[in-house]
Amino acid sequence: MSEINKNDLAKELDQMQYLLMKHGICNDTSPLAAAYGACMRDSNDKVWSYKISDLLFHVASMGHTIPNDADDLIVSLSVKVKGPFHPDDKVRNPLTDLEFNVVVSGGRYDANGDVVDLISSWHLDKHIAENEDELTKFIHPEYHMTYGGRRMWDKTSFDYGQTLILPTPRLNSPPMDGILGIDFVVHNYLKREQHKNLTTSREYRYLIQQAQARMWKPYYLAIAKAYHKLEAIDFNGCITHQSLVPNLASS
Repeated sequence: MSEINKNDLAKELDQMQYLLMKHGICNDTSPLAAAYGACMRDSNDKVWSYKISDLLFHVASMGHTIPNDADDLIVSLSVKVKGPFHPDDKVRNPLTDLEFNVVVSGGRYDANGDVVDLISSWHLDKHIAENEDELTKFIHPEYHMTYGGRRMWDKTSFDYGQTLILPTPRLNSPPMDGILGIDFVVHNYLKREQHKNLTTSREYRYLIQQAQARMWKPYYLAIAKAYHKLEAIDFNGCITHQSLVPNLASS
């Protein structure tokens, strides 16, 4: 992959919008169109950024849901990312800011025939290191996926019944931008027959390869550095295996 180019990022968003419409994955891709336009208009030559707000995926009914009669499920993806421009031959942390939320909503009928709203959510965080980090009670990888978050806990009237809901472990995760966020939703919430034509297409695979190289290459190289010296690669100390996987036991 070549050096990050803002025009290329915008074109990838535009191409993804076209593919999602072409393969009938999303009925409304205007959030991607808005992200494309904002990316093209951004004149900042130090960083790139864009925001995707509530890109909706209508999915077939899922198995193993609680309650098991949950229906009419919709997955909403919202991503806000910012990252630095840097040469491709230097390994740098790909993002300086990340807000990434996947919200699944649906409904069911209660005994009176009334619709009960259902909601579940995941969010991918980028932890910004601060002085008080030493007071943190639990492990805090720089990039981590957790269940719940503000989009779910804000539902103050949500009826949890007798369900015991606990904060889940912060699972370390490679960073994701809008392109990889779409791929995450497609592969985790849509059935294979629904997305097969999209995900096997040459155009889609190219977009994913570009985004993975941009987001995941520095992540995995930084972790690999715990086991190999990798002297030929310029890390500059801005992304480390200690921050990505705090509990990684390396010499």
